[in-house]
Amino acid sequence: MPKQFPQVIVDQTDYRELQKKLDSIEERLEFAMAEVAQRYGQRVGRDIGIAYGLIGGIILFIVLNSLTQLSVLFKLFGT
Repeated sequence: MPKQFPQVIVDQTDYRELQKKLDSIEERLEFAMAEVAQRYGQRVGRDIGIAYGLIGGIILFIVLNSLTQLSVLFKLFGT
């Protein structure tokens, strides 16, 4: 004997009202999750920007430091 699922008969107006409430809850939930994702993306972007800034600063420091050392050597040896 196959099992039957229980069935509930609901008035269409009640069903539509319930659907509208569920849709509004879903919209609010989607909005909240989008805000959370956006803030997480901003944090990740900030961290990547800091890393790029540090790397760029280190490279610039190394290049300028080596150029100043070369200019001192050129002044010493007169070439």
